[in-house]
Amino acid sequence: MKKIRRFHAEIKELSQVRPWRSLIHILIEWLAIMTIAWVSEQMHNIFFYFLASILIGARFHALAVLGHDGNHNLLFSQPWLNRIVVMNLLLWPNAASASEFKAEHLLHHKYLSTDRDPDFYRISKYPEFQFPMSRMNFFSILLRDALGLNFFKYFSKSRQFRVLRLQPSSRKRSFKIFYAIASYFLILLVAYSFGYLRIAILYWLIPYMTWNQLIFRVRTIAEHSVVKQNRSYGTNTVIAGPIEELIFGLKNANYHIEHHLYPSVPWFNLGKLHGLLMSSKEHRDSISVYPSYLAVLRQCVRRSEIT
Repeated sequence: MKKIRRFHAEIKELSQVRPWRSLIHILIEWLAIMTIAWVSEQMHNIFFYFLASILIGARFHALAVLGHDGNHNLLFSQPWLNRIVVMNLLLWPNAASASEFKAEHLLHHKYLSTDRDPDFYRISKYPEFQFPMSRMNFFSILLRDALGLNFFKYFSKSRQFRVLRLQPSSRKRSFKIFYAIASYFLILLVAYSFGYLRIAILYWLIPYMTWNQLIFRVRTIAEHSVVKQNRSYGTNTVIAGPIEELIFGLKNANYHIEHHLYPSVPWFNLGKLHGLLMSSKEHRDSISVYPSYLAVLRQCVRRSEIT
């Protein structure tokens, strides 16, 4: 009984919201995006721009992860402040709506890895998420993501547009779609008016449509596919290193099992939560854990093709 009380006390401590920490990390991500773009402009080098687009795409993904926490009210203590920050600083670069994201994401939590889980159900309909497959086929999918060739295929079926189609009122649905399109058109129009349209394209649209697209595929695979047999929860946790954090902008999103077990724990404590849970042999033996994202991706290729 004492052990159980101690465990619940630790979970309560890990669930504490840290507003200043959230604010600092939001500022760090935006500062990183602006700094990388500025350095790239000074370099005038196509190879450095290629690296910059990868790093910026990763930082956009980091903003999306922070936005996800905001939708769980884990950035700030006040729900209204979470909504404002999520809408205006975190999700719009990823062309996502806070309300639409939250509406579907709560279903994902409630019905994780079942046919009623909208994320799991969606990928079950795509042949490119059915594994294992040939190495050449898998590589070509990742390459098309990195080049932005898959972007428009998935964008119209993204969470925002899927949820909008479920709106009971066609007038409300039409207004929200119009508002979303008009908002982004206005952003680009303002950028053009001040002579920054090229900057917006190079350091927002291209990273978002290319590397960011690839990151979301890798995360989707890690969270909903290649789960080890006879393991609980129907999802994976991945142990990511500093390089993966740098190029993917994870913000501990790799601790997917931990987040679903205790969604009250903010992103910055998920690593500690993982350590706490792994101290139990019963838990260790029941979950699907991969040592890296590379290990996850290797499971997507037919065993006969892995050297």
